[in-house]
Amino acid sequence: KLLKWSQAVLLAFHAMALLAGRKGDVITVDEVAKSLGVSSDHLSKVLQRLAKSNFVKSMRGPSGGYTLSSDPETVSLLDIYQCVEGELASRTCMLHADGCESEKCIFGNMMGSINTTVSDYLSTTMLSDVASSGVGSKRG
Repeated sequence: KLLKWSQAVLLAFHAMALLAGRKGDVITVDEVAKSLGVSSDHLSKVLQRLAKSNFVKSMRGPSGGYTLSSDPETVSLLDIYQCVEGELASRTCMLHADGCESEKCIFGNMMGSINTTVSDYLSTTMLSDVASSGVGSKRG
C-alpha cells in the first residue's frame, strides 16, 4: 500500500457518507459500526471528533444517535480528513529528509504528483458525491 491512512480517517469518510445518504435520519453508533463492520468504541470516538467540528450532531437518549449537521454539498473529503488528521502532508520525500533535493530523488517527482492528485481529489470531492444510502454499503 502506498497510501496509508489511519483507521480513524477511513471511519470518518465512511460514516459521513452513510449519514449523508440517510438524509437527516438519526443513526446509532452501533448501526453505523455494524454497517461498516468495525468497532463501535473506535467509531464513537471518531464521531465525537466530527461532532466537535460540527459536521455531525449527537443526540442523547433512547432514540439517540448521530445525524449529519452539515450540508453534504459543501463538505469536501478534505474537510473531513483535516478534522480527523489535521493538515494533509505535502511532503515529497519518503525519507522525510530535510535536505532532500527532489530533482535528484530516485523516485523523481512521483511523490509530488501523487500528493497533488490525492489533495485535488479530496478537495474537489464533496460528501454528496460519495453519499451511501444503504446500510451495509461498503466503499473502498
